[in-house]
Amino acid sequence: MGDEEIYDLGRKVWATKGEEQEAAKKEFIECLKLLEGELGNKAYFVWENLGYVDVVLVPF
Repeated sequence: MGDEEIYDLGRKVWATKGEEQEAAKKEFIECLKLLEGELGNKAYFVWENLGYVDVVLVPF
């Protein structure tokens, strides 16, 4: 899963409606679960918890 895919899915969640939006939401949540699994107990950008700065930097 690349950064562009996460960005595209986030954009689809906001730009679509109905079934397409629901499908994008589910796929976006799966991407976040994958990200959470990969991050595990690793060091984050700020402090010991995943924070706003970490989330903002994901697409980059």
